[in-house]
Amino acid sequence: MTSKKFNREHMQRCLDVLDALARSGLSTEDFAQAQGLSYGQLRSWLSHGPRWRLQLADPAYVAPARRRAGKGTGFVQVNVGDGQTPAANAGHAAQTDGLPNVRIDCSQGARSVVLHWPSGAPLQCAQWLKAYLA
Repeated sequence: MTSKKFNREHMQRCLDVLDALARSGLSTEDFAQAQGLSYGQLRSWLSHGPRWRLQLADPAYVAPARRRAGKGTGFVQVNVGDGQTPAANAGHAAQTDGLPNVRIDCSQGARSVVLHWPSGAPLQCAQWLKAYLA
């Protein structure tokens, strides 16, 4: 198939296979093997299945746009202290994109930090903390 988008008939055939998988009681890997399908292909169909069911039920359905990680996360305020005194403005949490922030108090030796991070960017927060604590 040259297009990544499936037509309605192909989606329905894939959903029929997924229904047969649910009725079979087999593991996904065993079912894929029994049907002569690639395990990865079947897993892909499982992840797309709910969206395909919505598309088939409502032709006007438009899938929501995917948000790319790292885009639109905005500015993050970080207050670093010396470990003896609380960081300045520790109670201030900058709001980003209307999402709530997570407050993280972290101390390592003489370094301490109060971090207010947007809850919508957990991967970037983990990467920053890993670099800070290294």
